[in-house]
Formats: sequence, C-alpha cells, structure tokens
Amino acid sequence: MPIDPTSFEPEDSRWADIFAHLKSKGVNVKSPTRNLGIIDKPTVIILFDGAVVHGGDYGGYGVSTDDYRYTLDICVPESKYSTLEPFVVQIREFMKELYPMFVDERNISSSFYDDSMKAHYVECTYINHRKYNNY
Repeated sequence: MPIDPTSFEPEDSRWADIFAHLKSKGVNVKSPTRNLGIIDKPTVIILFDGAVVHGGDYGGYGVSTDDYRYTLDICVPESKYSTLEPFVVQIREFMKELYPMFVDERNISSSFYDDSMKAHYVECTYINHRKYNNY
C-alpha cells in the first residue's frame, strides 16, 4: 500500500524517512557506524549511497531528475541464516509502502557473512528521484 500523502509526515531527509518508517513497523534499525557490534536480532542498517546527478542538458534533451540511492543492509544473526530470506521479503514489503517516494531498484545482493557483526546480510537498493531545480 503506497504512503498516504495526507497523513505521512516527511522527515528532514529521505534517509530519516526510511529510518522512521521501518522503526514504526517494529524493525530494529541502525545507522552505519564504525563498529556496530554483534547483531543479536534481525536488523536493517540504512546507508545513503550517493546520487546519480542527471540534471542538465544532454544533447538537447533536458533531464529533470536526479537519483539519490539508499542501500539497506538487511542482517540476521549468524545462527539464524534460515530467517534471512523471509526477513528480506518483509522489509521489501514495508518499503513498498513508501512508493512513490522510493523506488525499489529490484537488485538484491548475494548474502554475505560479516565476522565483526557475526551476521549474514544482503543489500537492497532504493532510489529517490528528485526534481532538478533548473527544470
């Protein structure tokens, strides 16, 4: 179900919108830090992953949007690998509720194991299209 623009209160940043939305769904959400420690429950780490700046005139064609990327590292404890896929599906369903603010890039990485966090994770990328100010 898409967001309801009459009741949704956006934060000061799109990163904060993702954080607040997933937190409201009861998800353990973290920002990236140098040392996150051991992941002891399903967790989502949200990263601002830069932007692809399209704004400008390309060969006579005006491009009116830029793409801001956000990567969700969806993690489960090392002993809970079997719960990774269902957790990914659940997070992707929650993120669908933020459409059209965020568009799912539809790429899910292979699972990784991070020994420092003692966790398995996958990455999912979302795009926020922003209007370029000159158009």
